[in-house]
Amino acid sequence: MNPADRLRIASILDAALSMDEPEREGYLQVKVAEFPVLRAVLDGIGPAGTFLRNFSAPDDDEAPAEAEEAERAGEAAAPFAGNERFQVIRVLGSGGFGDVYEVWDRTLAINIALKVVRNVRPEVIASFKRGFRALERLSHRNVCQVYELIFDDGSGAWLLSMELIRGEPLGHYLAARAGEIRSVFRQVSEGLHALHQRDVLHCDVKPSNVLVTAEGRAVILDFGWTLRREDMLSSPGSALAITLGYAAPELGHGSPHTKASDWFATGEMLRRVLEHDPDAVKAHRLSDLASLAVWLTERDPRQRPSEEEALAVLAPGLRLEPAKPRENFVGRRECLTRLGDAFAVSAGEQRCVTVHVTGESGIGKTVLVREAIRRIRLRNTGCVCSRRSSIRENRRLSKPWTRWPVRRSSI
Repeated sequence: MNPADRLRIASILDAALSMDEPEREGYLQVKVAEFPVLRAVLDGIGPAGTFLRNFSAPDDDEAPAEAEEAERAGEAAAPFAGNERFQVIRVLGSGGFGDVYEVWDRTLAINIALKVVRNVRPEVIASFKRGFRALERLSHRNVCQVYELIFDDGSGAWLLSMELIRGEPLGHYLAARAGEIRSVFRQVSEGLHALHQRDVLHCDVKPSNVLVTAEGRAVILDFGWTLRREDMLSSPGSALAITLGYAAPELGHGSPHTKASDWFATGEMLRRVLEHDPDAVKAHRLSDLASLAVWLTERDPRQRPSEEEALAVLAPGLRLEPAKPRENFVGRRECLTRLGDAFAVSAGEQRCVTVHVTGESGIGKTVLVREAIRRIRLRNTGCVCSRRSSIRENRRLSKPWTRWPVRRSSI
């Protein structure tokens, strides 16, 4: 099944969930006639009504739909057995693009979480690396700290080291702690806002991607699909990861992920938590959160609250920093043309072309290259990779980085 079909099916099922049983059955019959692929999906999961009731409360460990291809590619790969630096203790979880292990880091002498990614397409690795670069300098108590991105020659895998969070998925934690709903969702909203302030979209917000520790600290994690907003805008309509039940309806029509789609998923999490324990709304005075959940999950993204309006309810008093406007790029036409021509020659003749950009510090070399890459991505399909040197990225294990990243309590 191709990505477009998966997204269309997600949109149809999302619409069916909002209907009563008789209307739902008729709606699905019409959609099956229009879209025969849907019949195979419904036949494979049992009666539509039963499936949709289960679908309304999916397993917390459900993998993104777009991960199936990567999972199949990785089935033949042996589990990561560790290496001279990392000693595997146990498997923490498995997803579409790899497995996550608790490991002992012999260099740093601590336990960490290690995500092992292999057998995926180059554009996925490029996306993965862009997400890492956007997050490596972010330190926020409600966002899982990422440390290093390493290519391991021995296993042929990319290794992403992260803070080890010992906690329960959000839904499990709050099932017996209704009094902490407001506190946990305040932390989730602050973490999501911290990501958005760096122009980063999570793209797969769901209960299993939020862990809550025994001390009540909520942490957003699993950044396998995290993207810079500029990457989404340069590839409108591209299908990435969705989790049925938490994906915003517009994603099913080919629209790109946005801040609004992240907030839709947050609102859906909140709605389900409150519906699980209706008495909690009155007992803990959560009517404002119940109203916000309905508002955040409006089908039309134009009818949903802005991030500022959502934070006013979820995190009152949070200091909001104004977003920095994108700088307009003026001039340098000749330089941009030469860089564009070099790309055209490289792509057309299938050979490497190197362009040296030199000059004194501060004259705008980095801005020039970024603008050239932005324009190339807008005009071309496929994967355009870029990178900036980092002591925590692309390193070989033979030369480990020995500094421990200083963790701050807030950004």
